[in-house]
Amino acid sequence: MPLFYAVTATDHVVQSGRAVGPGLAGDPAGNFQYATMTSTALPAERADQAAQEIYVVPNPATPASIAPWQLNPNNSDPTGIKVEFHHLPQSTGKVTIWTLAGDRVRELLFDGRGGNGTLGWDLVSRNGQDVASGVYLYTVESDAGAFERFVGKLVVIR
Repeated sequence: MPLFYAVTATDHVVQSGRAVGPGLAGDPAGNFQYATMTSTALPAERADQAAQEIYVVPNPATPASIAPWQLNPNNSDPTGIKVEFHHLPQSTGKVTIWTLAGDRVRELLFDGRGGNGTLGWDLVSRNGQDVASGVYLYTVESDAGAFERFVGKLVVIR
């Protein structure tokens, strides 16, 4: 879920050693920052816990449940909508989204070697179309030999 923050300073007018009113204040827009919270990547020694640790949020992905993750569309994210996969392996690998019929919807590469186990998906297919409502499967495959392929479910309700 994205966070926005700014740090500013304020002081008081001091006369004869006493604060008597507001003084100078910084402009919060002067140091406005955007931050996203990430999950910790799953290390190889905990590979046996992948089934309990890897998940996608929000699930089900409905307009109401996606709202806290939604941002205004921009060039790098034309829809502003996303779901996030959490606690991916601490290695390189890929998350593949499939229909129940076995058609590949999208393949997303991840790199958790730096400790970030979070990967976002904008609910757009490999053909550049918004995915339809339905149940989707996703597989997480790690390039590290300690991890077996993980399979999970995701529900999208438009």
